[in-house]
Amino acid sequence: MKKIKRKVFLVVFIILIPILLFIANGLFIFNNGLKDDQEMYNFFKSNEELSSTYSEREIMHLQEVKELIQSLTATLRLGLLLFALMSLSLYIKNKKDFAKGLFYGGNLTILLLIIFLIIFLINFQFFFTTFHKLLFKTDYWLLESGSKLLQQFPLEFWVQGFRNLFVYIFVESLIISSLGYLIKKRKKLSTFK
Repeated sequence: MKKIKRKVFLVVFIILIPILLFIANGLFIFNNGLKDDQEMYNFFKSNEELSSTYSEREIMHLQEVKELIQSLTATLRLGLLLFALMSLSLYIKNKKDFAKGLFYGGNLTILLLIIFLIIFLINFQFFFTTFHKLLFKTDYWLLESGSKLLQQFPLEFWVQGFRNLFVYIFVESLIISSLGYLIKKRKKLSTFK
């Protein structure tokens, strides 16, 4: 039973790595994209209303985005706390599992990233549509081509944002995976098996 608990603990630790990397980097890129638009920044960072130049549908979508950002931020905070506690526990109790968790967590993230990147490169429209269908309950994100929101955040904005996301996560995953490998090697731990 103890061995099963240890394995479940390790699997949760490994799965947390890609979840946290995707959320943290997604929030970073989102917030960075707001820096040049004071009205949009104030809407997301405070309770300020948007100007009447936005349609009702755009405002409804932005409200959904705001709620999603708040949920992801809370999830990230809780996830980071859990990850820190699990990291500390693993490092103190079983450095081999800690190293293994970092190594496999980083590699799992790279694998998921490759899958997303293939979909992104083959059919960005499918990727973008699926992204919205998974994250939003309504279809308010389907805006008319001349909408202010689409002019502010054109397709190129999203393509570049996702490219940046992939690069950041890839580099961070390599660092995490390498760190796991180096800890294993430095501690002269046996294989990861």
